[in-house]
Amino acid sequence: MSRLNFTIQKNGLGIQAPSVSRIPLVVGLATSGPTCAIQALGSGTSPSSVFGAGKLVDQLALYQAAGVSTLYAARIFSGTWGSVTHTGTGTGTVAPGNGGGGGPLAPYSLIVKILSTTTFQYSLDGGNTYSAVEAIPTGAPYTFQITDQGIQDLTLTFSAGTYVANDSYAATASQVAGTIGAVTQSGTNDGPPQGAGRITAAGSPLDEYEVVVQVLTTGALGAAVVQISTDAGNSFSPATTVPSGGTLQIGDNNEITLTFANTGGAGVGTAFQQGDVYSFTTTGPTYALSDVQNCYTILFRDNREWGFTDLIGSPVVGDWSHTAGLAATMDTLMLTYQGNLHFAFAVIGGPPDTTQNSTDAAAIAAFQSLSLPSLRVVVCAGDAYISDPESGSYPQRNCRWAFGPVASMTPAGVDIGWVGGGGALGG
Repeated sequence: MSRLNFTIQKNGLGIQAPSVSRIPLVVGLATSGPTCAIQALGSGTSPSSVFGAGKLVDQLALYQAAGVSTLYAARIFSGTWGSVTHTGTGTGTVAPGNGGGGGPLAPYSLIVKILSTTTFQYSLDGGNTYSAVEAIPTGAPYTFQITDQGIQDLTLTFSAGTYVANDSYAATASQVAGTIGAVTQSGTNDGPPQGAGRITAAGSPLDEYEVVVQVLTTGALGAAVVQISTDAGNSFSPATTVPSGGTLQIGDNNEITLTFANTGGAGVGTAFQQGDVYSFTTTGPTYALSDVQNCYTILFRDNREWGFTDLIGSPVVGDWSHTAGLAATMDTLMLTYQGNLHFAFAVIGGPPDTTQNSTDAAAIAAFQSLSLPSLRVVVCAGDAYISDPESGSYPQRNCRWAFGPVASMTPAGVDIGWVGGGGALGG
């Protein structure tokens, strides 16, 4: 009998239908789009057309650049209530608050309409639709609970004053904003500042930017030429003349305003001096663990199958202890999903290295006594400069940003860490 040679192919026979084990559900913060609702994105669908701007859009662009053709995404929201506008003559007040299960699920536009001295209706969509007629609470603490999508999402607290028919109370829930650090000025090669010009920054950043403004040509407003980086100098914008009005917009959604002034800076020379550098950092918006719990509780009701969920962002930037808390929350959620006969895993990332908290010792201390019984949570530690297909920049990102697309393109039965499978996208 002749000798037979068998070659075992690593990807099997190829006769099975595509597995859902590598279909991702990417969840993160964005500026628009439905909240806590799965959206299917094909290769021809621009993430920004669905979700506007933000980290969710940036990560989805990486998946598409990697060639992922089946992609699910959902927007998470972490809201805070603005001030209440009262129209009418009643002495009573109405204050919206967070329900027992966390903050607002969505950017609600709340209107409470008083029908009589004892009844009211409420709207969460700016008056397009209203609830049934409800009774104004008559006993302390005068609180009415509103449930949205099965979650006790918000409360209305009525004061002990009088309520008059046709009065209204309005408030909106907005995404918790990011922060902007102080602007520092230095000269050439980190020497002393030369120019008397000053730059200030304001807005609600969507990401962790490392902003660098380099002065290329000496001058005042309308004459000085600068180039701007949002990724610590890895990439720069084209040379730009500072407008005579003194303002420039930067950021993924032009959400940060730079204001230039000829005076007020640390130097004494002409407004903006060639070689001077102005720099500052920002943090993006974050979410509470209760927001994660509530959003995934709703997402689990969708019967579409996915193999893993890639959660963008963190509950608190720069803190491994909060990352451990997020890991524990995701572990509980994965056990719940498993109990419903859905077997998936979750991917989360640690804090950025730039905070001085993302050390091995800090990570070990946060996780050494933590139990994750589901064994279905991947925690990524360490950063890399990863390309952003949307902006062309190279921001410093947790390695989770590269892990997700690679995991999605790795066939079932093949180790995600197999070096023969190709390098990480965006490095």
